[in-house]
Amino acid sequence: MIRYLRMEWLKYRKSRLLYLLLLLFFLLLYSLSNSLLSASLNINVVEGYVETLRNFPDLWFSVAAWSNYLLFFLFSFWTVQIISSEFRQKTLRQSVISGLKRQEFFLMKLAHLMVISIVFTLAYLLVASILAGKFEARFSEAWPSGLEWFFRHFLLAMIYGAMAMLVATWVKSAGLSFIGFLSYFAVERLLRSIIGFVVGDVLDGFEFWPSAICNQLAPNFLMRFGEGIAENYGLGGLWTTQTAFLSGSILLLLLLAGLYQSLMRRDL
Repeated sequence: MIRYLRMEWLKYRKSRLLYLLLLLFFLLLYSLSNSLLSASLNINVVEGYVETLRNFPDLWFSVAAWSNYLLFFLFSFWTVQIISSEFRQKTLRQSVISGLKRQEFFLMKLAHLMVISIVFTLAYLLVASILAGKFEARFSEAWPSGLEWFFRHFLLAMIYGAMAMLVATWVKSAGLSFIGFLSYFAVERLLRSIIGFVVGDVLDGFEFWPSAICNQLAPNFLMRFGEGIAENYGLGGLWTTQTAFLSGSILLLLLLAGLYQSLMRRDL
């Protein structure tokens, strides 16, 4: 695995795009989280709600709720690029001609995905830590909840990245791949509505869909604190931690299996 990481590092160490996306992720995540947590409201109920979000363990959630959206756009864009660029520049074809096995190429991209998922997760932890210091949250209350949110964020990044890579192996073009990745979630929502209309209540409560799993790993504020309202809008209630991790792990394995099969069979 170290060998594959070294090969990927040699390819992308001078890429300004990765550094720019990581910096943009950090700045936007801090800005969005800080704007919410710095809100000064005169309504007592809302003021107490915001105060809760500034302290652990809810501070982990406050930052992760925004990070979910940023990973969806910024992190996925990068993972599309590292696959589509191989097809665009013919480097994958040349590597195979030079003796690199397709299985080794898959392992290279998997190692790349794991490392940048960790990097973006560490950026998330750094933002949460900075905000904790600003709002004087007690770090003694950060653990073990912080460990759970680390794995939640890491798993979420891996899922978005693997899905974006899978789409890129089918479409190859970076722009079209990214559009296809974004469009999937709209199509999924439409598909759920159609199935619900056709079969009625037969599948009522069934939420094993990529978007549902991603939202469970880093739920939005409505899902976390307004479950009754969330259910009325089809967002569903919160799963247990074990259910979210198990569903996310199964989805990730399916995506990686699909990515592996695609790379083994696609024309170069």
